[in-house]
Amino acid sequence: MEGYYWQAATIPMRIQMGPSDDVLADGSVDFNSVVQNALFLWNQQLGGTQFTSTIVSAGTSASMGDGVNSIQLASTVYGDHFGPGVLAVTLINSSGNSILENDILFNTANKFNSFRGTTTQAGTQGFFDLHRIVIHELGHVLGLDHPDEAGQNVVAIMNAYVSTIDRLQADDIAGAVSLYGAPADPPLPSGQSQVLQISSRGQVETGDNIMIGGFIIQDSAPTKEVIVRAIGPSLGASGVAGPLADPVLELHDSTGALIQTNDNWRDTQEEEIIGSGLQPTKDKESAIVADLASGAYTAIVKGANNGSGVALVEIYDLDPGNGKIANISTRAHIGMGDDVLIGGFIIQTPQSEPVVVRALGPSLGASGVTGSLINPKLDVYNGNGDLMVSNDNYPNAVNVGVIGGYGLYPPSTLESAVYFEAAPGNYTAIVSGVSGFTGVGLIEVYGLD
Repeated sequence: MEGYYWQAATIPMRIQMGPSDDVLADGSVDFNSVVQNALFLWNQQLGGTQFTSTIVSAGTSASMGDGVNSIQLASTVYGDHFGPGVLAVTLINSSGNSILENDILFNTANKFNSFRGTTTQAGTQGFFDLHRIVIHELGHVLGLDHPDEAGQNVVAIMNAYVSTIDRLQADDIAGAVSLYGAPADPPLPSGQSQVLQISSRGQVETGDNIMIGGFIIQDSAPTKEVIVRAIGPSLGASGVAGPLADPVLELHDSTGALIQTNDNWRDTQEEEIIGSGLQPTKDKESAIVADLASGAYTAIVKGANNGSGVALVEIYDLDPGNGKIANISTRAHIGMGDDVLIGGFIIQTPQSEPVVVRALGPSLGASGVTGSLINPKLDVYNGNGDLMVSNDNYPNAVNVGVIGGYGLYPPSTLESAVYFEAAPGNYTAIVSGVSGFTGVGLIEVYGLD
């Protein structure tokens, strides 16, 4: 303990970190969002106080004693040198045992990224993980000091050195709770987030070249409520050329048995669909609300009267507190130009989620798929539309060993895969054919424990 702490219901922090010069490896859109996430993670464990935040432009004037708790990048400590090897400092203005003001300054002599997981992730060498450093410095803001420098041999992110620890530990939380109490039902600090929505856009043709979406429900008790949608006509308003005029949606279980079908969402379950708040904008689009037990499911999108065009299949988790949706995939025909297969997914809640994304093609032939894409390429983008990671031929993947550790090597070396620890946010994965190849491809998103 530092000997002083905040005696207020809220701790207002002004974040002025600004953008990053590099695309952040965990998908965070900028340094400000990295700080906000660290605030959320501490707030989950605090009973008697909560961090609040505002964002202002980087370079906004700040000084110790101005009454503002600022978080910023700086080349000096308000004119003084940081000293060798210093990543960041937290300045504390206190009176008695009460903290009056904190400023956190991150030393610009260092290079920062945000990459969760271990500190030795390939592709981030030479960078320090801003996310875990922010969590550490916010511990100082709360009134916690370095346990190792006080002779305590504990596992803690509050120890005085950067390690493979990237999230709050039991000792960190115990220290904060001793000062501020615990909330009624705090989540486990090591708990993961989950994928709460998946959407895939691709070309729906006839015969075997329809769009097929697969997903797995895990640990539901006893069932999980989801909504599956097939969108076509409204894509034209978004500038998509050749949308599917009248999609038909089928939901099947793991045996292939038909659970439910829908053409024109108002025809069945209109009240339930509107109640979800996710009703399609066009009457010819399709939707199904279903309570599903743990198991594997398939959503099939095809055109009414053998119609063809671009469609979007979406799966939303309407019951996120119960089990999870995992291992989500979509199969569709991949053409040239804009006729790629586009998969979007959302990670929610403050925790990050380890994710493997795969793009399959050649191995589909062994499963009886005709006209499979012989060489798929995979690109993953963050919520800003910045390219985070790309792969053609999975043996060349940056984290190929991690992918194999999860048992997720694609069957063919011509297929693609990427791994990253995904911060909360929106992601887009695009599967295209190398050198103009076309054919049926499969995109898969695995949310991992």
